[in-house]
Amino acid sequence: MTDLAHLTTCLRNARVVVRDSLTYLYVMSEHQADMTRYNLGRGAFSSSIALFATLNLLAKIHFILSKGASVIVDEEQIKTFNHVKDQIKQAPNISWAEVRPFMQKPRIGTVNESDAFASFIQDCPVDFGLPRNDSDKVRRIWASYRNKLTHLVALANDVQSGQMLMGLSIQPSQSGMYEENLKFIRGRMDKYKPFDLPAAETKSVFKDKEDISAFIKQHILNDKCHVERLAVAVDLSLDWLVKSIDEGVFKAENLAALAGWLQLELAAKVD
Repeated sequence: MTDLAHLTTCLRNARVVVRDSLTYLYVMSEHQADMTRYNLGRGAFSSSIALFATLNLLAKIHFILSKGASVIVDEEQIKTFNHVKDQIKQAPNISWAEVRPFMQKPRIGTVNESDAFASFIQDCPVDFGLPRNDSDKVRRIWASYRNKLTHLVALANDVQSGQMLMGLSIQPSQSGMYEENLKFIRGRMDKYKPFDLPAAETKSVFKDKEDISAFIKQHILNDKCHVERLAVAVDLSLDWLVKSIDEGVFKAENLAALAGWLQLELAAKVD
């Protein structure tokens, strides 16, 4: 029997991240005045970074469960890389020093996170507001949000084609509002999704309008991610993934591949 202890731990931690992120919704629902009083951040950035990291984990787990060990970099792929590298070094008209920056050596255990996310969006019944039939666009959104937030703690601040994190401002913010607001958000996920991508027609109408301020135009034209909706969507996605595993949707060999991958990734690295 496949040992799924590491999987259980990862999924339990994923649930903790969701609860951490919902703390943001609780504070904004019931203690918003304290944010101004103590000059505190709202938590949208820290919550989104954690949620995208969790979504990355869920997508990779799903990718391996769906496709098996073939999506995990192994020794054979390292050998292929080294073979190609040797051929380039021996080629008379190619300098390895010039090519090297474009040929990063793969790491054993790597799973392409853009491919994993695109596959996850295509299969997951939770609608994130991303096009299931346009993997290239999904990959672009992933790179725009996950990579920039993780490595730069920033998004592209461009009026015409940037990205925005949409925070939450709730009035009244007072005791007892959290449960009501969470129920409201959950109940409207079919209409108000985590990602809001303006249609091409909208962009063509508004991008050259000079009578609209840059501030307003940015809110119309930019891709937007609503953090509180993202937290709920990740939570619902986690429910779906756990249920699929429990119901035996995935092949036993793919579960074994996942267990091996998690054990490898969680093992302490000694240089």
